[in-house]
Amino acid sequence: MATDGQRIVYNPALVEKLTPAELEGVLAHEVMHLALSHHCRRGERDAQLWNQATDYAVNPILINNGITLPKDALIDPAFANLGAEDIYARIPKQGQDSGKAESPPEPSAQPATGGGGGNLPQQAPQSPPQEPQSPQQSQDSPEVPGVLSEPTPARSGDFGEILDAVGEDGQPASQAELSRQMHEWAINAEQAFVLRKGMWPCASRD
Repeated sequence: MATDGQRIVYNPALVEKLTPAELEGVLAHEVMHLALSHHCRRGERDAQLWNQATDYAVNPILINNGITLPKDALIDPAFANLGAEDIYARIPKQGQDSGKAESPPEPSAQPATGGGGGNLPQQAPQSPPQEPQSPQQSQDSPEVPGVLSEPTPARSGDFGEILDAVGEDGQPASQAELSRQMHEWAINAEQAFVLRKGMWPCASRD
């Protein structure tokens, strides 16, 4: 699966192999990328390494909250409590593939889940998702909404990709649009947390 903040697209061959719990987990994985604005934070970093770094940041949060992920999910205690930017800087030093990789292909599809949504499994984090911040074989079925039109490079733990943010017109997001989306997803995450706890925010005080 992959998401660019506007949609979630999928590879039918992957989805058919997942258990229901794993499918929920992959959807949660994609939504967590958005909640942490990973689609807005890559900058000039290598796209493949950024995907690995953000996976290392997201997967422990999900697993620690009882969410099931497919086997080989990227987990490394060496990256515990680090933000994606710090993890990215350390990946080559950990013996990971530090060569430049091609950016994930742009999926030619319509939204599969209503613009990047996807319900998280019932067991949710006890607080809004927080990531430490630092000093950044598919089928060719273009007529099927949400289906990836080209394969992505295979790698261990490769079940969910984060693509660069786009605007509502499908074009690369401007800096202003990146800021808007980051703010919007921060609000979405906070609202999800409040709804999960069954509480509503108190009226603000002057």
